Amino acid sequence: MSGAKQVRRQYGLTQQQLADYLGITKGLLAMAELGKRTLPTAALLKLSLMQQKPAGSSTAGTEKKITARLEKQQAAAAKAMEAYARKCATEAALARKKLTLLKKNYDQAVNVLTLVSQLRQGQAGSGPAAKKDVLWQNMVEAVALKRLDVCGEGAQQLLRLKMEAMEKQAAKAKSINYI
Repeated sequence: MSGAKQVRRQYGLTQQQLADYLGITKGLLAMAELGKRTLPTAALLKLSLMQQKPAGSSTAGTEKKITARLEKQQAAAAKAMEAYARKCATEAALARKKLTLLKKNYDQAVNVLTLVSQLRQGQAGSGPAAKKDVLWQNMVEAVALKRLDVCGEGAQQLLRLKMEAMEKQAAKAKSINYI
């Protein structure tokens, strides 16, 4: 037997009476009693408080206490969700900044490789100065190639995915209403 049905029978309530108290529809309560649906968190909290209080015991002020406790828990949950939404938005903004920087570094590496290629085409001579130029070009080319690997399309795509995921998480967290 489900917890809702057990509480309902314990207190001699109809489905409609219990549903009204829990702030849900009679249909949702019926489906929950059959194990086909899950009750919202707020309803589960009220139901658990009812299970802790034996039927027939003094109920003066109990409903007010339950409501006050529930409101306090809802406020805390809303505050936590707002903080989570801010955290996700901040992470999305950081990912966006990193993505911009990656693109900039990638473009700079491409420009450096283009420059090295142009320098090699226009290079003349074979003395010590020319050897130094070749060594410098090789070093700059190696650094630019490494930067291309680090800042390439794969890294950019990962950051794009992270940014989109964080933006969606922030939007979802903002849309949840606990009150």
